Amino acid sequence: MAFVPRLRSMALSGSIDHWSLEKCHKLPRMHIPDAIKAVNSTLQLDEVNTNYVHNVMRLRDGDHIRIFNAKSGEFIATIIGSDSRNPRRPSKLNISTCRRLRDAEDSQQQHETKGPTLSLWFAPVKKDKMKLLVEKATELGVDTFQPVITQNTVADITTDTFQKSLNTVIVQSIEQCERLAIPDLHPPLSWDAFLKQLAGPTASHFLICRERAAHDTEGRVKPLLGALATLNQLTKKDNLVVLVGPEGGFTAKEFQDMERVLSGSAAQRGQFVSLGPQVLRAETAVISSLAGVSLWRDSLRYEQ
Repeated sequence: MAFVPRLRSMALSGSIDHWSLEKCHKLPRMHIPDAIKAVNSTLQLDEVNTNYVHNVMRLRDGDHIRIFNAKSGEFIATIIGSDSRNPRRPSKLNISTCRRLRDAEDSQQQHETKGPTLSLWFAPVKKDKMKLLVEKATELGVDTFQPVITQNTVADITTDTFQKSLNTVIVQSIEQCERLAIPDLHPPLSWDAFLKQLAGPTASHFLICRERAAHDTEGRVKPLLGALATLNQLTKKDNLVVLVGPEGGFTAKEFQDMERVLSGSAAQRGQFVSLGPQVLRAETAVISSLAGVSLWRDSLRYEQ
């Protein structure tokens, strides 16, 4: 979970119902997978969340925390005790909700754009870089992660341990950036399976990041911002896919495969885009491209 320095409830004086949102937002925030039914309901944290609240956040009985999930919204809850005879080492903590901060539906409407959902399709990178990639992509609004195995892919993310590790990073990022819904992390696609998706009749538009685009003399590659300017007609029923290649880049054959698909009946479903004259690391390319897309999606909210 996202670490927040310990804040004792005595530092936040006054009735919780009268706290400003600014004061509420200073509280630690934690995702709860179970349904949060209503104000004044009691929940029991599992052992993992209990350990985090007690030993990492160092919160105690009477302290407050924000809890949330996509179905229930967001609440302030009070830690009210444990089921352990040893309060210093509780096995499971109990919490009680005391104020609703956000309804799930209200939050969705507040953050809804007229633009599409956002998916990141990417070639897996090495472990530490992979965690950075997933963390920043979550903060920048990605709704779905889809790994794609390319010829130059060197990282293996198929192990259960690594998948669990990535899902933990995603949840921690959600807690940090105030989102409610957790993005989906799909199993990796083979290259052939990816090409079928690229050619398939789905409501997705692909932006394929292409390095060394300055060498393109045939006008096949557009600057990212220029490409986004042509997509304002996409709606929330559509899905915008940003595709970033592996360390070492796509091979010449892989570019030829994508060009072949996009030169046929799927020509309107994707385009190659440039992120500038520099050759970026894979994780930098992800952050750069998604930052541009995030700002573009946000701008759509203010268009009439």
